[in-house]
Amino acid sequence: MLAEVDEPEASVPVLAVGLCGSDLEKLGRARAGLVLGHEVVVRVEGRRLALVHHQPCGECERCLAGHESTCERFAAATILPGGFAERVAGADGVELPDVIDDAVRTYVEPLACVLRALEHVPRGRVLVVGCGFVGRLFAAVLRPRGDEVFALEPRADRRCAPEPDRLVDAAVLCATRAPARRWRGSSPAGRWSRSPPAARSISTSCTAVS
Repeated sequence: MLAEVDEPEASVPVLAVGLCGSDLEKLGRARAGLVLGHEVVVRVEGRRLALVHHQPCGECERCLAGHESTCERFAAATILPGGFAERVAGADGVELPDVIDDAVRTYVEPLACVLRALEHVPRGRVLVVGCGFVGRLFAAVLRPRGDEVFALEPRADRRCAPEPDRLVDAAVLCATRAPARRWRGSSPAGRWSRSPPAARSISTSCTAVS
């Protein structure tokens, strides 16, 4: 049975919401009354906005140093009560052209995470570990940047790039754990079991650090 949640004042209708992996991890664990969903598209005065999920102050020492996610204000929720409600409180958002479908507009939040992480991924031969939604976003933005993209994904039907045959310059980990199956590349140097081929730099999912 779902808990009743009060509608916020000055609310706007939710048009679409994405289901993030972090939402799935909270299913069955979150407290009663907590509304999940932060990849949200709403209608505000005829405009369709992808809402901003967490927002730094932009003025503190951490923000000015480029570490906005460590700003004290960043932890505060900005989408209330949550994207899986029928209506949410008005909040800042990104307006996109009308030709973009509402479901696709929900990509704004995860895509923003990928673009921010990309700043820490060296150029060259880049390995994407895990071809789920975020992994495929990484592959999609790495190619136009001029990188040679490789992927490790146990499910052949969703692998988003060829497997590597030798050393790569960087690896982006988009899986909660390394693929369990044993991989065999064409080069002995690329063979591995339960861990990806050697990389000069490893970045982790949406919070990449080199």
